[in-house]
Amino acid sequence: MLTNRERCVVQLIAEGHTNKQVASILSISLKTVETHRSAIMRKLNLSSSAGLVALCDPQQYRAGLIGRAARWHATFVRRSGADRPRHPGST
Repeated sequence: MLTNRERCVVQLIAEGHTNKQVASILSISLKTVETHRSAIMRKLNLSSSAGLVALCDPQQYRAGLIGRAARWHATFVRRSGADRPRHPGST
């Protein structure tokens, strides 16, 4: 699902590093980190950076729960219908 580099970015985010720090640690540009974050969010079906940060709880990441959290999120979105277009006139 995630590439090795994306997993590295997630791990560093989970450890509380900023995008700029992640770029420095991995010796890549800030734009590349932002691109990886965007790809991670797309693959995990997250609509905000807050969702990514929430999934990156260091204890959960180290315990290997990020995959389960991502699967739970995808299931929740499917069941709630949040990924379905709304019909005109519906609330």
